Amino acid sequence: MFHNKSTTFMLKNIYKLPFFNREHCKKNIIENDIQKFIEEEIFVEYDELEEYSINDDKTVKPFLKWAGGKFKSLNDIKNLFPKNGKTYLEPFVGAGSIALNVDYEKIIVNDINSDLIQVYLCLQKDGIKFINECKKIFTKENNTRESYKKIKDEFNTSKDIYRKAVLFIYLNRHCFNGLCRYNRKGEFNTPIGKYGNPYFPESQMFSAIEKIEKFEIKNEDYKNIIDMAMEGDIVYCDPPYIPLSESAYFDAYSKEKFTLKNQIELAESASMAAERGAIVLISNHCNWYSRQIYTEMYGGKVKMFDVSRTISSNIEQRKAVKELIATFSPKK
Repeated sequence: MFHNKSTTFMLKNIYKLPFFNREHCKKNIIENDIQKFIEEEIFVEYDELEEYSINDDKTVKPFLKWAGGKFKSLNDIKNLFPKNGKTYLEPFVGAGSIALNVDYEKIIVNDINSDLIQVYLCLQKDGIKFINECKKIFTKENNTRESYKKIKDEFNTSKDIYRKAVLFIYLNRHCFNGLCRYNRKGEFNTPIGKYGNPYFPESQMFSAIEKIEKFEIKNEDYKNIIDMAMEGDIVYCDPPYIPLSESAYFDAYSKEKFTLKNQIELAESASMAAERGAIVLISNHCNWYSRQIYTEMYGGKVKMFDVSRTISSNIEQRKAVKELIATFSPKK
């Protein structure tokens, strides 16, 4: 695997770009790096009105804040799905914006982040009880740096997976921009955000219960999930993106890194699933490397579109970012 000329060329040339230098790729991101990220104003904190910009009673809104979440692109992505399908599989579920809004016979969601998956499992099992437990710690007293650090430390040391799931909701809503980041020890290390009154997503959690009750929830490598896809199945992948610049190279979403080699392996897995009769869609940044991987190397079809990203605190610099969705379909 990965010994063809195209792959060798890709792996050699990716390091010629400044944001893919080897030292940077080896670097583990720790608290100081995140603070630098904030000081450089790479992201800005968004409000709840922007987060839930789609107004539709039938739409289930995500209860987690998530960097790169797909709620704003929900309709664009769903329009690419076939109306009829057997099993829907999502190997990188994240906040679940898409999975919460599809209606297929069977839905399998997965994520490598075990803390995230425990949240889904607790909500699936305990529903209202879990929501009420989460709500208890959303107090004015807990919206301080001291309280945030105390709760973050408890999260990083607790062996109680139920308690950690409760704390995860707190951290997600109180940390900077909902960024889920871990250091080399596997500790959550995103600093507190600047929120006057952090929003508790009670109604969104209640709305999600009915959907999540039907989920088959897994915590495995993404390839295991794609390998499950057979004829008539639909797979949607929203992996960590290929970065557009050095400052955007920020991949400590879990203990494991998602490298360029992983990006190529993902495309290969998608191509193999299509050969078995499944339809696979992959979201990513639209750049030379993503187009080469998806179209030139593995024969996918690409659709490009603009996505609004608040990647700077300077309003004049907030420009639309080009993304793509690569589709791998069975050969007729």
